[in-house]
Amino acid sequence: MENSQDIKISQKIREYISVNFIQNIEYNYFILILFALFEVLFFKSNNNIKLIISICEYAFILYAFFVNIQVGIMYFLSFTILTVGIGNYSGFVALPYNFWGLRFFGVSFAIMFTIFLSFLVLLKNRFILQININKYNNFILFLIFYGIFVGVVNVLLKNNYLDNFIRDLLNYLPAIFYLILLSQLTTKNTILILKKSVIIVFFMMLLSLVTDNKFKYGEDSFVLEPTLGLIVPFIFLFFSFLYKNNIYIKVILTLVLSFLLIKGFYFISGKVIVLFLILFLLLFIKSKKTFLLFFISTLFLVFYLKSILLYSLDFFKDYPVIQYKFRQVYIFVSVFDFHKIAKMPNSIGNIIAEFLAIVNHLKENINYLIFGKGFGGAIPDYLNNLSDWIHMSGYEKIDKARNQYFKMHLPVFEMFVKGGLILGVSFLYILYRALRVNKNYSIVLFILLFAFFYTSKESLLLTLIIIKVISETEELKALIKKK
Repeated sequence: MENSQDIKISQKIREYISVNFIQNIEYNYFILILFALFEVLFFKSNNNIKLIISICEYAFILYAFFVNIQVGIMYFLSFTILTVGIGNYSGFVALPYNFWGLRFFGVSFAIMFTIFLSFLVLLKNRFILQININKYNNFILFLIFYGIFVGVVNVLLKNNYLDNFIRDLLNYLPAIFYLILLSQLTTKNTILILKKSVIIVFFMMLLSLVTDNKFKYGEDSFVLEPTLGLIVPFIFLFFSFLYKNNIYIKVILTLVLSFLLIKGFYFISGKVIVLFLILFLLLFIKSKKTFLLFFISTLFLVFYLKSILLYSLDFFKDYPVIQYKFRQVYIFVSVFDFHKIAKMPNSIGNIIAEFLAIVNHLKENINYLIFGKGFGGAIPDYLNNLSDWIHMSGYEKIDKARNQYFKMHLPVFEMFVKGGLILGVSFLYILYRALRVNKNYSIVLFILLFAFFYTSKESLLLTLIIIKVISETEELKALIKKK
């Protein structure tokens, strides 16, 4: 009898665990906050601790995936866009073993894990998938296959280096596997990832500030910023509808963001400053009703932009790095001579130097101008402006030795180098489409495409998440109208 009772008790325990911990696994804030705590609190810890934490994180995702495939994918995608990445660890000698930095035989473990989960999804669906193919995804898939084909040809012709080709391949190819994973999520769940992850980003930044776990850039220290943090300054200009039913969240997060920006704790890159100026003008252009306001604002900017920038220089005098970024924009506006700016020792000078080098290289070779160089494509330093930026701006010593500068600073430059007029013009059209569609998400997509989407696999994933939300929201509205 005792054995029988023990068996019944054991069965009840198993049933309880099954119902409460297995069948009902959910995508919730507790797990995301736990992940954020690990990323921030152990930022400066030794790699052994980070390795143990990372193994536990990947094991949890795998467990969640087998219990509930959608929830498992949601956690994996959230961890990927929330992990503390290259911008924060750029001053470190060796890669960390956190969720982002973990490597296996030199290859990103996150990429290998993405491929593994994608294979499981394909297996589950008997290799039949319904991936949402829209104009944006079409472009990214075309970029990958076109880049591979033209890149292989140029590697065989010894115009491109094989190691550069492989680096490009590893940078862009994850998009295919992310699309496979995203195909398993509903639009509602994809939006939920954004909704919760945005709040976690603010939690991470405040935790970074309170615990003094910050990253160094030049003379200053800034709060840790995951990939989603790149677009934080723009989120509450266009994303307030995410929390339209909760005014308190909008107010609190806006206050937190304002505090971080005013106090100089959030790192403002030159791209962010330029994007604010571009968006300020473009938003008025899009609306016919505000044409007069746009016209007046443009006149105001033309006559007072220098004064605004000078005021910003004085305002951020206690924050050398931010002041330095505003000074770059001020110099650009004041000089406005590309050849002079290209000689200047700042990031805007570096970008203009790249632009001049690309123009010179493409116009000297009609094949490159039309078809580009594919994956692995690089440019020579015609005007001797790029060699000074070795190690400081994404270039390496080998780039100088080969006189082949590989990594471009703006996606539009990258597209013209990889695909000439074919990819470059297509990309400009995609940017135009992102702005032309009157959707809140479209502005954020423009920001990602214009400045960040190809800089890391995490930025690429964030771009694909926004694309999914835009395209499927449009399709849903079209279906409702038909009915």
